[in-house]
Amino acid sequence: MEEQRFVAAVQREHTLKRIAELAGVSYATVSRAINGRDRIAPATTARILQLVEELGYRPNANARSLHKPNGDLIGLILPSLNYPALDDIIAGIQATLAQAQMQLLICPVGKEKATGAVRQHAYFEMLSNSRFEGMLLTQWSALDPEAMDLLVRSRRPYALLEQDLLGSGLRFAYNWLRQQGYQRLILVTGTNSLLEPTLSARMWRQLAARNIDLPDPGNDKTGWLELLQATDYSATAFFCTDDETALSVQSFLKERQLDWPVQGLGATPIAQMAGLSSLAFDGLALGKVVARRLLKLLNIYIPEEVIDITFRVQCNLHTIDAAS
Repeated sequence: MEEQRFVAAVQREHTLKRIAELAGVSYATVSRAINGRDRIAPATTARILQLVEELGYRPNANARSLHKPNGDLIGLILPSLNYPALDDIIAGIQATLAQAQMQLLICPVGKEKATGAVRQHAYFEMLSNSRFEGMLLTQWSALDPEAMDLLVRSRRPYALLEQDLLGSGLRFAYNWLRQQGYQRLILVTGTNSLLEPTLSARMWRQLAARNIDLPDPGNDKTGWLELLQATDYSATAFFCTDDETALSVQSFLKERQLDWPVQGLGATPIAQMAGLSSLAFDGLALGKVVARRLLKLLNIYIPEEVIDITFRVQCNLHTIDAAS
């Protein structure tokens, strides 16, 4: 009898996964539709229920009776608790998830690659075998490829915070530096970059053909020296996609007595202590935007809200006269 129950449960699980695949939604969305949960678009529910009928799926009555209406979980994977504007980001995520009667679980993994990868595997395994419905991920550079593959195979949707910083953040930095009179703007992406390097470099080049994108100076100091020696002092500024890299660039320049302006991203405490100019962003708005993006992937709809992620410069660079 127990063996028959086990086989039946496995068959139901496979059928649910097949329904999710055919409907183009997550496993969790199928489960909610079958259990009569709200927050799902009517058209999506109708499509799922039609597939349920066609495939002859019959839910387990006992399992349905154990379903808890307010237990939906979203995980937030963090490389560390020092992420810029983290308190505000979490507040924005929680405020948005509350509208969908969902809860947030914070999962710090640490920046050290070996232990971080192990913890990511553990969290994603938990995601695959629990009532987690999706994941919010931060700092692409801290993501382990094998753990990400596990997340993809779980068929749970995920969203990256940095995606919502990429375009608007780069444009703001570019426009602000140009307004200060700098004509040649150099983008630097380091190992702790908040923005994905390839996409950042592509967008930076699109903003102006005269701009230059470079790796962290620690990777190619010879190339850096050749570039810097051929660059006009009065027209050059650096934008770094995280504060740690910005401090590294600033130190590199000072060692060579080059007092060129450097702009970071994140406005972290280390930047403030060092007097580094850094671009701060509205963490509350970012949290709301990324949470809404994940809810849409889950086919969960909450009242519309216009949300703009704003930026401001902390510890301003001195302004250069554009005519000089």
